[in-house]
Amino acid sequence: GGRGKQTAATSSLSEGLAWTNGHIVRYNVSSVCPALDGVPQELAGTATTCAAAALLTVLARLGVGAAARAYCRSRGRDPPELFMMLFPAWELTVALVAFQGLSESAGVAVASGCGAYVAAGSVVLVLLG
Repeated sequence: GGRGKQTAATSSLSEGLAWTNGHIVRYNVSSVCPALDGVPQELAGTATTCAAAALLTVLARLGVGAAARAYCRSRGRDPPELFMMLFPAWELTVALVAFQGLSESAGVAVASGCGAYVAAGSVVLVLLG
């Protein structure tokens, strides 16, 4: 029967949740591989999203930690040891999500049949492994 095919509802749900795997930024790769024109290839976009998320996470952790220390000092107290502010308390969670998104995107790239995208996906998979 319809095994392996998505209904319109499941396809819509899947597209609506694509952001959970870092599929936020999308680049047009038809200049690299004309055969992929109109086909969503999200490897570069996912890598961009993951890099931005990692950078923002580091900046947020450092900013919250600095604000907590400044607040304590303004009240004349010694800042407590904030273990939640130590590396990689926040970054590890972002890395896990990035791993999932990059793995999926790299797998799609390897299966795309486009030489440049197969090579890029393979490199990402080796770096993740």
